[in-house]
Amino acid sequence: MFILILAVITLFWPKVGLVLWVLLGLLGAAVVMSRANEGFR
Repeated sequence: MFILILAVITLFWPKVGLVLWVLLGLLGAAVVMSRANEGFR
């Protein structure tokens, strides 16, 4: 659902959508990194 909203925003406001995609990517990377760090411990 959130991805759908993000896609619509990207269609109508490309710059805003791009920023949101980058933030989403950074958030995803942070989650993956934190899980990886816990896995190494």
